[in-house]
Amino acid sequence: MKNGGFIMFRRTQNAREILKKPKAFTLLAQIAQRARRKGALTLNGLGVGEALIGDHESIGLSEQSYRSAKKQLAAAGLATFHPTSRGTVARLVDDTIFNINGEDVNGRNNRLLTGRQRTNND
Repeated sequence: MKNGGFIMFRRTQNAREILKKPKAFTLLAQIAQRARRKGALTLNGLGVGEALIGDHESIGLSEQSYRSAKKQLAAAGLATFHPTSRGTVARLVDDTIFNINGEDVNGRNNRLLTGRQRTNND
């Protein structure tokens, strides 16, 4: 199997909060691990930051735990979900916990270079 790169886990307040909800954290980690990094055309139609999920048994969750974890991630503004005939498409909408180093169609990096504001030119 080809090495697919890396995922950055950030030490943020959001990360500390989601770690208190281990099932939601596990689902978020699965989404980040499966999320598309590049915007090249695919057969399944997934975009950058999107992943096909729904196989909750693969991460040790019951169907009810999986549903609850999805609700927690959506309520926290970390991911969105929409059902399809193939399963659920999850989209990472916040990279304060996991940064997948996504690239757009043109191959440019799809993230901010810095989290700091510019300094004043006094």
